[in-house]
Amino acid sequence: MVFLFRFFLLGIFGALWFCRMTKEEFSFLFRAECRQHKIADVELVFLGESKSTLAIAKGHDSCLWIFDGALSLSYQNTIELIRHELAHILDFRDGGWKRKGSRWDIHGANWKKFCAILGCKARTSIPRVG
Repeated sequence: MVFLFRFFLLGIFGALWFCRMTKEEFSFLFRAECRQHKIADVELVFLGESKSTLAIAKGHDSCLWIFDGALSLSYQNTIELIRHELAHILDFRDGGWKRKGSRWDIHGANWKKFCAILGCKARTSIPRVG
Protein backbone atom coordinates (compact mmCIF):
# COMPACT_ATOMS: atom_id res chain seq x y z
CA MET A 1 0.00 0.00 0.00
CA VAL A 2 2.93 2.31 0.65
CA PHE A 3 4.04 2.09 -2.98
CA LEU A 4 0.59 3.16 -4.18
CA PHE A 5 1.07 6.38 -2.25
CA ARG A 6 4.52 6.80 -3.85
CA PHE A 7 2.92 6.39 -7.30
CA PHE A 8 0.34 8.99 -6.39
CA LEU A 9 3.12 11.40 -5.44
CA LEU A 10 5.16 10.50 -8.51
CA GLY A 11 2.15 11.14 -10.72
CA ILE A 12 1.70 14.59 -9.20
CA PHE A 13 5.33 15.58 -8.75
CA GLY A 14 6.91 13.31 -11.38
CA ALA A 15 9.58 15.71 -12.61
CA LEU A 16 10.16 17.24 -9.18
CA TRP A 17 10.56 14.14 -7.04
CA PHE A 18 12.90 11.42 -8.21
CA CYS A 19 13.44 8.09 -6.49
CA ARG A 20 14.44 4.60 -7.53
CA MET A 21 11.48 2.31 -8.08
CA THR A 22 11.40 -1.17 -6.55
CA LYS A 23 10.85 -4.27 -8.66
CA GLU A 24 7.51 -4.74 -6.92
CA GLU A 25 6.41 -1.23 -7.92
CA PHE A 26 7.56 -1.74 -11.51
CA SER A 27 5.66 -5.07 -11.64
CA PHE A 28 2.55 -3.35 -10.30
CA LEU A 29 2.71 -0.70 -13.06
CA PHE A 30 3.41 -3.37 -15.68
CA ARG A 31 0.40 -5.48 -14.64
CA ALA A 32 -1.81 -2.36 -14.56
CA GLU A 33 -0.77 -1.44 -18.12
CA CYS A 34 -1.42 -5.01 -19.31
CA ARG A 35 -4.89 -4.98 -17.72
CA GLN A 36 -5.71 -1.53 -19.09
CA HIS A 37 -4.83 -2.57 -22.65
CA LYS A 38 -6.14 -6.16 -22.32
CA ILE A 39 -2.77 -7.78 -23.01
CA ALA A 40 -2.39 -11.25 -21.51
CA ASP A 41 0.41 -13.76 -21.06
CA VAL A 42 3.45 -11.49 -21.01
CA GLU A 43 6.16 -12.49 -18.55
CA LEU A 44 8.30 -9.89 -16.80
CA VAL A 45 11.92 -10.84 -16.03
CA PHE A 46 14.31 -8.60 -14.09
CA LEU A 47 17.97 -8.82 -15.05
CA GLY A 48 21.08 -7.02 -13.81
CA GLU A 49 22.86 -3.92 -15.08
CA SER A 50 23.20 -2.92 -18.69
CA LYS A 51 25.20 0.09 -19.82
CA SER A 52 22.93 1.06 -22.70
CA THR A 53 19.72 -0.99 -22.61
CA LEU A 54 16.72 -0.46 -20.33
CA ALA A 55 14.53 -3.29 -21.60
CA ILE A 56 14.22 -5.90 -24.34
CA ALA A 57 11.00 -7.40 -25.70
CA LYS A 58 11.33 -11.09 -26.55
CA GLY A 59 8.42 -11.53 -28.95
CA HIS A 60 8.76 -15.26 -29.51
CA ASP A 61 8.65 -15.86 -25.72
CA SER A 62 6.13 -13.08 -24.90
CA CYS A 63 8.63 -11.91 -22.33
CA LEU A 64 10.03 -8.51 -21.30
CA TRP A 65 13.55 -8.32 -19.96
CA ILE A 66 13.94 -5.35 -17.65
CA PHE A 67 17.40 -4.10 -16.68
CA ASP A 68 18.22 -2.21 -13.49
CA GLY A 69 18.42 1.16 -15.24
CA ALA A 70 14.67 1.01 -15.90
CA LEU A 71 14.03 1.19 -12.16
CA SER A 72 15.55 4.70 -12.05
CA LEU A 73 13.24 6.23 -14.65
CA SER A 74 10.63 8.83 -13.77
CA TYR A 75 7.04 7.64 -13.44
CA GLN A 76 6.07 8.99 -16.89
CA ASN A 77 9.10 7.48 -18.62
CA THR A 78 8.46 4.14 -16.89
CA ILE A 79 4.94 4.08 -18.35
CA GLU A 80 6.35 4.99 -21.76
CA LEU A 81 8.98 2.23 -21.52
CA ILE A 82 6.38 -0.39 -20.61
CA ARG A 83 4.11 0.68 -23.48
CA HIS A 84 7.06 0.82 -25.91
CA GLU A 85 8.01 -2.78 -25.08
CA LEU A 86 4.39 -4.01 -25.10
CA ALA A 87 4.09 -2.52 -28.61
CA HIS A 88 6.95 -4.83 -29.65
CA ILE A 89 5.12 -7.84 -28.18
CA LEU A 90 1.87 -6.90 -29.97
CA ASP A 91 3.78 -6.27 -33.21
CA PHE A 92 5.31 -9.76 -32.97
CA ARG A 93 1.92 -11.34 -32.20
CA ASP A 94 0.48 -9.61 -35.26
CA GLY A 95 2.53 -11.70 -37.64
CA GLY A 96 6.11 -11.58 -36.42
CA TRP A 97 8.81 -9.03 -37.04
CA LYS A 98 9.71 -8.30 -40.64
CA ARG A 99 13.15 -8.12 -42.18
CA LYS A 100 14.29 -4.95 -43.86
CA GLY A 101 17.31 -5.94 -45.89
CA SER A 102 19.67 -7.78 -43.56
CA ARG A 103 18.12 -6.35 -40.35
CA TRP A 104 14.92 -6.92 -38.39
CA ASP A 105 12.54 -3.97 -38.76
CA ILE A 106 11.48 -3.88 -35.10
CA HIS A 107 10.60 -0.17 -35.15
CA GLY A 108 8.62 -0.27 -38.40
CA ALA A 109 5.15 0.90 -39.38
CA ASN A 110 3.35 -1.95 -37.59
CA TRP A 111 5.17 -1.23 -34.32
CA LYS A 112 4.36 2.48 -34.70
CA LYS A 113 0.68 1.55 -35.13
CA PHE A 114 0.75 -0.30 -31.80
CA CYS A 115 2.55 2.62 -30.13
CA ALA A 116 -0.35 4.85 -31.19
CA ILE A 117 -2.89 2.33 -29.85
CA LEU A 118 -1.07 2.08 -26.50
CA GLY A 119 -0.53 5.83 -26.25
CA CYS A 120 3.25 6.10 -26.31
CA LYS A 121 5.60 8.05 -28.53
CA ALA A 122 7.01 6.02 -31.41
CA ARG A 123 10.64 6.72 -30.60
CA THR A 124 13.53 4.32 -30.29
CA SER A 125 14.92 5.51 -26.97
CA ILE A 126 13.50 6.57 -23.62
CA PRO A 127 15.21 9.42 -21.73
CA ARG A 128 16.86 8.09 -18.56
CA VAL A 129 16.23 11.30 -16.59
CA GLY A 130 13.01 13.26 -16.17
